[in-house]
Amino acid sequence: MDDLIWDEQLPVHLLRERDPSGKLFIAHIQPKFSWACILKLYTLGIWSHYKHDAAGSLLAFLGLAWVWYRRRSAAADTECTAQMMRTVLAKLREQARDHARDPTTGSPYLLPARLRDELLQHELALGERRRIWSMVERVVGANANVRTSLEETVEGEEALVWTWLGSL
Repeated sequence: MDDLIWDEQLPVHLLRERDPSGKLFIAHIQPKFSWACILKLYTLGIWSHYKHDAAGSLLAFLGLAWVWYRRRSAAADTECTAQMMRTVLAKLREQARDHARDPTTGSPYLLPARLRDELLQHELALGERRRIWSMVERVVGANANVRTSLEETVEGEEALVWTWLGSL
């Protein structure tokens, strides 16, 4: 009964509608929203229209950031490899020079494993050590002044060694 009385008293600027279950909905013809509500509706409208573009842009940005990071990492690895290669070649040259002066002081070669442990002692991550040292081994092994061979060490073990062949 109250619903019937309420339905009769609705002003002209209000709309009324009932859903199939009988629930009454009333709406104003000219909506008056708060600024927060207007901003929320506007933002949701923009998002629903541009969400695929925004997701694509985000993925493109993340992809470019990943490529940039990989290039910077590769450049840093190349610089580290070049620096270590210079150090290894200097140590090999010095070892050969010392052996040429006095053959009783030591062997003419150096063990790559000991050089690796000495030069990469600051690098704690095993994967990083392996990756960097494999690049150093590849560059030093390709050098014409260095011979890679299998020698018997002072301890009696056979090990891979590097020997300097270039000028002293």
